[in-house]
Amino acid sequence: NNAHLNGANLWVTLGDTTENEDTTASAINWRIEIEQAQLSDSRIKLCMQKDSTQAYTALNLFTLEQAIIDLKTNEYSISEACIDSDTIRYDLTYEPQIEGLDINHILLTQTRVGLDSIYFNGQSMDAVAHLKRFTMKEKCGLEVSEANAKIMMDSLSLYAPLCSLSTPHSQINANSRLDFSALKSPSKGTFFANINGEIGKKDIMIFANELPEQFKLDYPNKPITFQMEANGNIDSLWLDRAEVALADAFSIKANGTVTQLMDSSDREAHINMGLVTDNLHFVLPLLEDSVSGTIALPPMK
Repeated sequence: NNAHLNGANLWVTLGDTTENEDTTASAINWRIEIEQAQLSDSRIKLCMQKDSTQAYTALNLFTLEQAIIDLKTNEYSISEACIDSDTIRYDLTYEPQIEGLDINHILLTQTRVGLDSIYFNGQSMDAVAHLKRFTMKEKCGLEVSEANAKIMMDSLSLYAPLCSLSTPHSQINANSRLDFSALKSPSKGTFFANINGEIGKKDIMIFANELPEQFKLDYPNKPITFQMEANGNIDSLWLDRAEVALADAFSIKANGTVTQLMDSSDREAHINMGLVTDNLHFVLPLLEDSVSGTIALPPMK
């Protein structure tokens, strides 16, 4: 029940293998148990036959431990899985390349992923997954220095008690709970979400590629801090707290309620908002030259 492949170069092309759909019913009651599988010092390239989509990875090490695939009971579990890759590349070669974060041309380096306690039952819809480690660097400059999450699900609800993401300049924490019935009206279930953290200037500028250079230079070298807490369902949503602040520039606080969230004709919102500003001159480069010279932005309290 052990497998080890070293120094492999795999090229996989995906495409339709049959022209006519096979509707013959057949039961596959296989149960596959893997004590340990390991792939090291290998290269894998994946291509789509009908377009120019490509994916490539240079793996230092991929390990899989205590995996069970039971096709009869529709149960799947993995005790532990780890990925250590120098390069992961995803390309839509027919799409033009842009500066900054380009979702059509992803290039990750120094990627490390650690997962454990993975379980899924396709009949009961019970599922558990624990991301204990994730680090990577993307060519645009975005770097994840640490990430972890735990997710639990059954047929009635989804629960993510602790999720966190860190870069050298930012930190985000979140926890949430969702009853699936909260997404139906009339709703009997509820959901809860809490997210807080701070995002540094260097990470914000990765997504500001098309903004004026003067705005990027003038933008304060301080993190945006935020906190949001909400609960309810699609019939009645309570925004308990929403706060966003950039030190010495502005702070916004809000709370309120929204009813009939998915009904465009009966939707109703009551929002309380407070805004305090200080030095907002860094936003002037976002305005047209003919306008920016005629506007002064005094502090507001």
